[in-house]
Amino acid sequence: MGAVEFEGICVSAVAESDDFEFANRPNRGDPSYVPNLTHLAPPYIPMNDVPTSSIKECPFCEASYTEYSQHFDVCPEHEREAERGREHHRKLAEKLGLKIGSPTESTGMASLEEAERQVKAFLQRDIEYDPQLLMESEFWWYIPHCWIGCSGFIVDKETGNVDCLGSGVSAEGRFLENCFWGHDHGLNADLVDFAFAPDTSLDLAKQIVSKFKHLRPNSHGMLPEEPVWYRDSELESAVAEQFPLFKRHAVWPAITDLRKAYEEHGLRFTVEPSREAF
Repeated sequence: MGAVEFEGICVSAVAESDDFEFANRPNRGDPSYVPNLTHLAPPYIPMNDVPTSSIKECPFCEASYTEYSQHFDVCPEHEREAERGREHHRKLAEKLGLKIGSPTESTGMASLEEAERQVKAFLQRDIEYDPQLLMESEFWWYIPHCWIGCSGFIVDKETGNVDCLGSGVSAEGRFLENCFWGHDHGLNADLVDFAFAPDTSLDLAKQIVSKFKHLRPNSHGMLPEEPVWYRDSELESAVAEQFPLFKRHAVWPAITDLRKAYEEHGLRFTVEPSREAF
């Protein structure tokens, strides 16, 4: 049994296993499912009315349950873990000089309302989130509407552009921080034209580009239907042919490597939205 890595991004979830009804719950994989962790409720079913063979024990709080998807909402350990997430966000906001929590001034509330509208339009549905996890910079909002595989959304205040953050584990639990860094350096989840500084080492460029996805034709001249990774056998020629400008690439997956190279090896780059084909 494992668990989704908890970096203060969203709530954790028990890994799928034969020991839990989680694997078969009706809303499994549904991104609209947002567990309610704001209160603790009494047991949802009288245990003396349930066949003994159907009763299982929560490994976190040792309470009995029949369906883990329902017990998840009332498990005290999950509430404690949610509070640890809120503390992580508070420390991250303090470190980066961000505002945290809901705004109290009319200007801020109007700006947040517009950001929420953009996310709703992006998803084509309503959203829910813990306002204690909300973060704001001078230029963007972080909307913590999360589910397994999504760590929330960054909404640019000026353009209204919405970046859907994936999920992942990075060194020292810096995944969300790296996403903020990437956004502040012009990176986003859309296709971009990425230009390395001309003096960048080709070896470093090749290392970074290995984390890019592209839309270039294959050896048969066929274009991929969606961005794909470079094969190891393609990297050297891809860098030689395109360096320093890589048009129409998805670079968001490379944020952690880009930040490390930026801070440790002096990497510099520019990024522009992609507006044309090759």
